Order: sequence, then C-alpha cells, then structure tokens
Amino acid sequence: MKIDIKENFLPDDVFKKISDELFSETFCWYLAHDVVNADSKFGATCEKLYNWQFVHNFYVSPATLSQAINTMNPIMEIIDPGLLIRIKANLTPRADKIVEHGFHRDVEPPISGATTSILYLNTNNGHTAFEDGTKIPSVANTFISFPSDMKHTGSTCTDEKFRGLINFNYIKNND
Repeated sequence: MKIDIKENFLPDDVFKKISDELFSETFCWYLAHDVVNADSKFGATCEKLYNWQFVHNFYVSPATLSQAINTMNPIMEIIDPGLLIRIKANLTPRADKIVEHGFHRDVEPPISGATTSILYLNTNNGHTAFEDGTKIPSVANTFISFPSDMKHTGSTCTDEKFRGLINFNYIKNND
C-alpha cells in the first residue's frame, strides 16, 4: 500500500484561511444525492439514509466550475500537478453512527499514473478506509496521497457537526 501522509501540510494561517472560507455561511455547498452511486461499478454499501453529502466542485477537467478556485492556489503550488483532473470538496453531515459509504475510485476508468489526494479540513472521528483494512483518521490539515486506482471509502462522523475535506485528482508533474 502506497499511502503518503503529511501532517500539518499547510502553514497554520494558510490552512485557517482555506477552512474558514469553506466553512463560512456564504460558501456554496450543493446536494449530492449519492456519496457512492448505487448503480456504479462498485456501488454504495451503506443504507440510502446515509448515502448523501454536500459537495463543491472547484474543477472538473477541462473546466473551472467555481469562482472560489483561487482558494486552492496554496495547495496547487505544493502539489504542482502536470495534469489536473478534478478538485472537489465534500461536506458529510454528522450521523448517529459511523457509516462507510462504499469502496470506489475517484477516477473511472483508472488513468495510469494518476494520484488521489485528500486534505482533511476538520478533526473528527470519521476516516478514509482502504480495502486492505488501513484507516486514515480525519485530522485537520493532514494531506494524504495514494494512487488513484486504489479503492477507498469515506465515512460519516459522530462527534462533530460534519466531516469536511478537499479531494484532488491529478497526474504529477514529471520535473
């Protein structure tokens, strides 16, 4: 398993600016009726009641979809992607129990050499799990990266109002 974990990924002031913007009362979140589509190749494994979240699509190749895209600049400067595939923020409301949504890949069909990265925006008892049983806890300002062909699943949390993260899919720059 090739999961790279970077704690304290951004300087505190930069991380605070990003999380404050995304968690502000004026930031636009949109309803996604499925976290993992039940009709997808892998399918949701959770009850329908838990298979939803709010999302904000910053970028889906080849188009910028959000006026807030510049918020991602400090992260983009660090990861320096050669080819950007997608940037999407997820906000999963608190649930009455920890529920995993279902293993999936963010990039379908898989693209050779693509990377998936996650920046956790708040600390909570949710996690990202992988098929081999590895679980990465949601800890604010932690950045994980792994090959995009690795199936993973997110979860709900029970100890905070929501679980927030930003998901990046890209091909690394070859410099």
